[in-house]
Amino acid sequence: MNTIVSQFNIQGNVVEVAPLGNGLINTTYRVKTEGTAPDYVLQHVNNAIFPDVDMLMNNIVAVTEHIHGKLVAAGADDIERKVLKFVPAKDGKYYHFDGEKYWRVMEFIPDTVGMTAVTPETSYIVGETFGNFQAMLADIPAELGETIKDFHNMEFRLRQLREAVAENKAGRLAEVQWLVDELEARAEEMCKGERLHREGKLAKRICHCDTKVDNILWQSINFTLEKQITRKFKLNFLYSFQEYNDSHGVNNYTWKSNIFVADMLYKWTPTISSRLELQYLYSKSDQKDWMAALAEVNFAPNWSIFASDMYNHGKTNIHYYNAGVSYTKSRTRVQLSYGRNRAGVVCSGGVCRNIPAYTGANLMITTSF
Repeated sequence: MNTIVSQFNIQGNVVEVAPLGNGLINTTYRVKTEGTAPDYVLQHVNNAIFPDVDMLMNNIVAVTEHIHGKLVAAGADDIERKVLKFVPAKDGKYYHFDGEKYWRVMEFIPDTVGMTAVTPETSYIVGETFGNFQAMLADIPAELGETIKDFHNMEFRLRQLREAVAENKAGRLAEVQWLVDELEARAEEMCKGERLHREGKLAKRICHCDTKVDNILWQSINFTLEKQITRKFKLNFLYSFQEYNDSHGVNNYTWKSNIFVADMLYKWTPTISSRLELQYLYSKSDQKDWMAALAEVNFAPNWSIFASDMYNHGKTNIHYYNAGVSYTKSRTRVQLSYGRNRAGVVCSGGVCRNIPAYTGANLMITTSF
């Protein structure tokens, strides 16, 4: 990853490249740098979805630079946190092709979180945010390209539907014929936009088309202290305050929690390191107080062994212990573990699943293509 990052005009020295988020289309990494230099986001662009990466990046740069100019003209504050800033590669393009994959880099915006809860409050903010986005692009001088051809072309989609109906490969048409009939009854109205555009009566406008809560960043209240104690020992301390409404706005109550995290890394040799992570969650809500500990020993670049325990001493007095070993080779990671697991949502590689509570062994294989 360091070799790929070095192809871009970034500031500072890279100290770590680690996975970031759980996107479904592009694979994303956070690039941490030393000192006061900004951190960056490195992203593999999925050219199976976006085959014309040059057009894609020209679109993105045109949009972000236009919005940046609008914010400057309006006298907005904190502009660098309100619009993405992409970093050019050393050949002047805003992407790098390594012979196999396409990559892009943008500056990392710190102290932000992603949200998924749809509440009246978040819905209002999302609507206002995307409305401002659309308004700022109303007079963009650049003509943007169509990155995924016919993706929103209803005439094309209707032809696809009719072909699928004619073939009826799965033999299930009879079960959904009522739905097909409803779509056909509305077909002419659905395709009206394309017809009016061809007749010169309706101009095409730029729209976002993926206006979800988790497609904007939300500011968080965090405090982080990072200290390189010695050349071999590094300490990170994090404090985070969270307020959460699990009813998605149906009820007025919120759960508040204070989270403290200490992360210690010691490098015994260039290839052997130990990591200890301690966490404490203080809350008067839900299951109240939690504490957790994780110990790892890593044998770069392939092996890692770990043991952890998460203990609820605020209400249930239950220990959730776990231990295991993992092996990483290229883009594939195999992990074998045993322990007691809580029910909940587990996300890996952009795929999230509801996992029931269980005690036993777990084999997990993760790979990227």
